[in-house]
Amino acid sequence: MSVSNRARCLLGAFSISLTIVVYTNISNCVLDCYTRIRNLTLGHDKMNQLRQLILATMAVLLICSLTSCGKNADVAAPPSADLSVAKNYSGVWKTSYGDVYFPKTTTKEVRGAFWSYPDSNGKADNGRIIATISGKRLDGYWVEDSGDTPCETERDGSYNWGPVHFEANEDFSVISGAWGFCDQLPEGDDAGWVGVRD
Repeated sequence: MSVSNRARCLLGAFSISLTIVVYTNISNCVLDCYTRIRNLTLGHDKMNQLRQLILATMAVLLICSLTSCGKNADVAAPPSADLSVAKNYSGVWKTSYGDVYFPKTTTKEVRGAFWSYPDSNGKADNGRIIATISGKRLDGYWVEDSGDTPCETERDGSYNWGPVHFEANEDFSVISGAWGFCDQLPEGDDAGWVGVRD
């Protein structure tokens, strides 16, 4: 159980205990006033039995609330660190291969879009990046519907694809990475794909 959950449980227990004390005093006052007004004589034993019943009921409520508080504390929190990173990649990036756009996402998976250069037929369409974010790193594949270097296997409905990865700097203002064709990342300066936030 985390410190904040323990503090909440202790605060809840204190509030319930204070409620029990206040409720017991009020119930005693009400019972005493009622017996005086109606001139009833419940007797000392009956009054004590009624008070004990009220206290026992309050004790059961206190135990139940503490037990449920412990159970709620065991529920796992969502992975907020990865989600915040996914949001940090979101937006438009001006890169060495045109604009790249990543939408806001609520998971570590992201599907972005990029402006793709025309192929030999002058066609440039549906450039996309399908990736997973872990920390400041993004790993996945770029895909285009057409291209000059088709792969032997299909990915996301196309034979024109390759691996890509980016690494963001500390404040997510710059990304740098590499890309390649099919299953291979090229080596050297040609592998570079860099960008700055628009």
